[in-house]
Amino acid sequence: MKYLESRAERQALLDLPLEARVNGVAEDRIIARLAGERSQAAALDDGQTVLTCILFVERTPDLALSRSIQSLALQSNPSLRCALVLAPHIDLGFLDQFLAELELAPRLIDVLSAQTSLKDALGPARFVTFLRHGDRLHPSTVTWLAVADAAAAPPDILTWGVHQPGSGGWIQTNPAHHPISLLHFPYLKNAFAVRTALAANYGGDLLSEARSNELHLFQLWLSAQPKTVWTAHPEAFLIRADARVPDTSTTAAARNACAGRLRAYGEALAALGDFVLTENTDENAPPYRILPRRAAKSISVIIPFRDHPDLTLRAIASVLAQSAASRIEVVLVNNQSSDETLEAMKAGLENAGVSRWRIVDYDLPFNHSAQCNLGVRESTGEVVVLLNNDAVLVSPEALEEMSAWALHPGIGSVGLALTDPGTREIAAGMEARRNAVAQDSMVEEYSHDALTPFVRNVFGNSFAAAAMPRGIFDAVGMLDAARFPNGFNDVEFACRTRAHGYAHIVLGHLSAEHKRGTSRARADETAQKLLLRMLYPETASAALNDLQIHNVDVRPLGAPLAIALKRTSTPAGPIPRAPLIIRVASRVSASPLAQRILGNPHAFRLIRGAWRLVRRTPR
Repeated sequence: MKYLESRAERQALLDLPLEARVNGVAEDRIIARLAGERSQAAALDDGQTVLTCILFVERTPDLALSRSIQSLALQSNPSLRCALVLAPHIDLGFLDQFLAELELAPRLIDVLSAQTSLKDALGPARFVTFLRHGDRLHPSTVTWLAVADAAAAPPDILTWGVHQPGSGGWIQTNPAHHPISLLHFPYLKNAFAVRTALAANYGGDLLSEARSNELHLFQLWLSAQPKTVWTAHPEAFLIRADARVPDTSTTAAARNACAGRLRAYGEALAALGDFVLTENTDENAPPYRILPRRAAKSISVIIPFRDHPDLTLRAIASVLAQSAASRIEVVLVNNQSSDETLEAMKAGLENAGVSRWRIVDYDLPFNHSAQCNLGVRESTGEVVVLLNNDAVLVSPEALEEMSAWALHPGIGSVGLALTDPGTREIAAGMEARRNAVAQDSMVEEYSHDALTPFVRNVFGNSFAAAAMPRGIFDAVGMLDAARFPNGFNDVEFACRTRAHGYAHIVLGHLSAEHKRGTSRARADETAQKLLLRMLYPETASAALNDLQIHNVDVRPLGAPLAIALKRTSTPAGPIPRAPLIIRVASRVSASPLAQRILGNPHAFRLIRGAWRLVRRTPR
């Protein structure tokens, strides 16, 4: 019987909560894709096994384990070895009976004890990956490993996305190699494959860490290996067991991964560079954070302002309250403020005892980029901090830590978590929008709650509060005051510096307050949004590959997606009839008038949000 033609295969495929369901792909199209990949597998076959999948049997064999094994049997490239590593309490006879009764299983299964050697577990395959009890692999995983291995520069490590099904499900996209993120938390989880020859050289207890440490120490070790090639596939190839849903809503996963291994982390981080490791005792915080030993000797804080002396003096007071030992100067860029404002400013500064400040005048129409450029030219610090006059630094160590990271090699900017004092919404850094619609911005100031507390790489940082090394302006130029005079100048700077190889990081454990839109009036900036797309088309790749988490609502394969998606296709096979409200909504959403309304990004987001509140689709 041909691939995916048996009842067992089709039922197993229907049971898989594939990421394609979120994108509205019907069953027949998924089958056609996998069948095409199977037909091409022979062309890539060189007789060697592509992947060893080490699957940990952590409890009595059950439905979750059978789903894990079935996902391996569904692989469109069958060049796979499944290595079952048993927990000590698992009865081997019961497992043998369990495997014999499976209707669907890969051709090669090895059963190994908990005391097995790493060499035996790895086997002769080119790559190895790890699955926990109940985890599943997307059926295309082995195919794309074979495709990557056939490239001109084949990778040593291939990462992919994580899909967590179940109530409150989510999808996480993983970048190829974000070294700062790798240092701070196990964001890759077990969503990657590595060359078996490379894994065999690891000095730690790899099998134990795969079960209990989210492989984080292994990730640290991999990031330090010279000349290793990392790449990424943006699909969510790892489908995590439902039982691990809570990991994304807290820092519990990171704390569990670090439990009992703080000394090992210190040794690993010491080998990576000149860092200081600090343990966090707060249970709601990441287990530790690191800081470069090199501190900034001088910091220039640049604050553009126009009137509103109360706001500006409040921002300055937050700078003066910082605990940094560095020399701090405050450069105030005056944009045609009134004489009364200037007198109030000078009086307030003198009363506060500020000794290192000066006001420079920008006597032209409002141009945030030009004002910041003037402030940079007039300042002297080795680190430059751009601060809105309506922003307040809350964490007393913010300037010190931001500036230390700004001097770390290859860093373009450093941000922190910005809290809106009215809504209490928090954004730590920018991320590229994966599904930007119409004339929407290609990036947004946003961070998922599960990522916010960590030190990590981001697309860019808001200029409401951002630190940069002075040398960055010599390397890539000043802010673009002609094409991006006000809005999106921070986005353009992020794009330009990324193109030059610089990274942007955010220190999520530090915070500042900033109410968006109070420093300038809102204006139509469609031209800037379009210009960014034309100048930096590579942002589309960043939207697919940068570290992000998206909440999703995954339905049974082939079910109508109604207003949440603009197109639907008729699925093949017997699919349960959808509820009446969903069938009506699907018909309405397909009308020309509804499609025109949905073309407006604001209407689209509003309707989609309302639909998610009222929909009750069974899994």
